[in-house]
Amino acid sequence: DNTMSTVNAKAVETHFDLIAKDYDKWKRKNSYYYDAIKAFVKKVVCPGSKVLEVGCATAEILASAKPSIGVGIDISLKMIELARKKFPQYTFIHLAIENFQYQEKFDYIIMVDLLDHIYDIVDIFESLYKFCHPTTKIIITTINPWWGPLLSFMEKIKAKMPEGEHNFIEIRNLTKIIEFLDFSIYYSGYLLLAPKHIPLFSFLANTIGVRIWGVNKLSFVQYMLLQPAPRNEND
Repeated sequence: DNTMSTVNAKAVETHFDLIAKDYDKWKRKNSYYYDAIKAFVKKVVCPGSKVLEVGCATAEILASAKPSIGVGIDISLKMIELARKKFPQYTFIHLAIENFQYQEKFDYIIMVDLLDHIYDIVDIFESLYKFCHPTTKIIITTINPWWGPLLSFMEKIKAKMPEGEHNFIEIRNLTKIIEFLDFSIYYSGYLLLAPKHIPLFSFLANTIGVRIWGVNKLSFVQYMLLQPAPRNEND
């Protein structure tokens, strides 16, 4: 059963082409969330590494990781054009990951808020494997489906960026999918019980509350850190 089959790839591409010109404006409007994601990525990624970001958009997250070799791919040409202007020191390619060809293997592969917009998760991971060496780390963040109704409301009042075609997936369902693939989950958890800045409350919620079992499952962001599992050459 393909959980993401309801998401249409062409519709996602069209949507992100349309919002590309305002993408960074939306990020500034919700800077507390995006700054937290950057901080999380920077905590995992060693500066000077080889980094691939799948679904890089305008590449702020890729750049924040300070890679020696940085490659960003995205199905939105408009996003790629903006990324190239902002960060000419890195390589940006307008392509779906399934069609991506590259000689390098990467130390880190980043996928932030990407799997919510993917029509075939299994294909994505199959495509990623060839860019991994044995210690490659894959960083995944997704939106907690519990927040879906509130996010829809915020879109309607223009308080957040329009999502377009998406299908939020719970971390336990994503775990089940990954368990059947050639990757192992070595850490998973939650971030941002409070995704907006509220003095003192956000600090307490996001440092203490997010560590309390049960309460943490209400967090805005789900994350996973993966590594490739050795493949049986007879497979």
